[in-house]
Amino acid sequence: MGAKCPFCGSLIYSRRNVLCGVCGRRLPSDLLFGEREREAVERDLTKAKHRMRQAIEERRAREARDH
Repeated sequence: MGAKCPFCGSLIYSRRNVLCGVCGRRLPSDLLFGEREREAVERDLTKAKHRMRQAIEERRAREARDH
């Protein structure tokens, strides 16, 4: 089960954000990603965005070639 905000009890949807998405209070640091985890998530997101851009460009190139 996911972590919950100690102030309002709402599920914490992102451990990257320092504020609760429901009540807006600052979350305790033990509920957040550490620096290494944050860096790994950012790295993964950057790679995923790059792959998505490549896929879009490849699709557009195929569509342009086929039409």
